[in-house]
Amino acid sequence: MQSNAVKSFELELDWTAQTILPIEFRGQELQLEARAYQGTDPNTQALVLVHRSKDAVDQLPVVRVHSGCVTGDIFHSLRCDCYPQLQAAMDRIISSPTGVLVYLPYQEGRGIGLVNKIRAYALQDRGYDTVDANVAIGAPIEARDYDLAAHILFDLGYPEIRLLTNNPAKVEALREEGVDVIEQIPLIDATREELSVPGGTAHGHGRDPRVGERVAEERGQTHVEILRQRKRDHPQGHLLLGDPLRRVLVQERAKLRLVHSRSIIRRVTGERRRSRLP
Repeated sequence: MQSNAVKSFELELDWTAQTILPIEFRGQELQLEARAYQGTDPNTQALVLVHRSKDAVDQLPVVRVHSGCVTGDIFHSLRCDCYPQLQAAMDRIISSPTGVLVYLPYQEGRGIGLVNKIRAYALQDRGYDTVDANVAIGAPIEARDYDLAAHILFDLGYPEIRLLTNNPAKVEALREEGVDVIEQIPLIDATREELSVPGGTAHGHGRDPRVGERVAEERGQTHVEILRQRKRDHPQGHLLLGDPLRRVLVQERAKLRLVHSRSIIRRVTGERRRSRLP
């Protein structure tokens, strides 16, 4: 008789490094736990910063899954509100008993990349809005997925989270990956609620209200349905897509990750060290 038990498997990511990272934030020096992850694609990497206070006991972590934005996060571009959102998220993270920032550099420009984003900006200078500019350059309106973010949260031992986001689609996408988002916490930045830029109002990677509308209008699909379609097109590594029990099985898979991840990481690290020996 065929067994329905969930089988053990190896992580689809590589926990490459861990350290304590001293940072300066709003004039305060902080010591945060930093972890670097790499997905199955070498170009898919993530940085995680973890804040844990001494009195953090069995409390749900406050988590920000932040799409990388070179122009906003580093150079404080006025075309988006990514920088103030990141600052507001860090305020909540370091003031919470357990706070986590999952920073995804490869999600630049909603996943279209830096070059395409600058091309879209050039069209915005000519009067295009965010959505129409993406369509004009042949780039998808929304190209992000949250597989790696979910893997990371499972590895950290946080299958249940309170999510810092203004974007309901991000909540849906993480839930689709098996993460139990218990609460959505809006990010409110009182200093820059709206930004006036050429071509209209600036938004963060997820706040332009037309993105979700146009995705649904042009494809007749919700954000989650788009993710499902993408996974049907690229099924490797995805578990029983379309099965109504998929979420339950993904969460069971998360439990297995928590049990096996540390031993897998130690084994892989040992193999790498041995391979470097003369």
